[in-house]
Amino acid sequence: DVVNRILKESPNELHDVDKDGNPPLCIAIKNKQASYKNGVVQMLLKCDPDAARKPAADGRYPLALASQIGGLSSEVLGDLISANPDVLFRRDVFSGLYPALDAATIAKDDAQGLTTVYQLLAAGPSLISSSLQQP
Repeated sequence: DVVNRILKESPNELHDVDKDGNPPLCIAIKNKQASYKNGVVQMLLKCDPDAARKPAADGRYPLALASQIGGLSSEVLGDLISANPDVLFRRDVFSGLYPALDAATIAKDDAQGLTTVYQLLAAGPSLISSSLQQP
């Protein structure tokens, strides 16, 4: 596997950004099909526990990116939440929404989309009451 080889041969690249200023975890999330299925997100989090705290060049954190892109397994989502739970309570720089609400805007009427929204809200239940109190 290419990712395993890179991690073994050049572990310092975990801390580098690409030409656009995006760290490896954000790149992996943006390329969701290969990353989610091959465990790349979990591998990057294991090798660099602070990876979830490194935003993309546009200011979005990995959890926020993932909640906007969708297609997350419960395991990947749980790993991202555990690695940086503070992002649950940060509004996105573009949409102005919390990750749970961003996920709700793209959720289809399927089990995976609804599970993603539920998992994000369950991890930050105070979001429900604070959202209801705002005009």
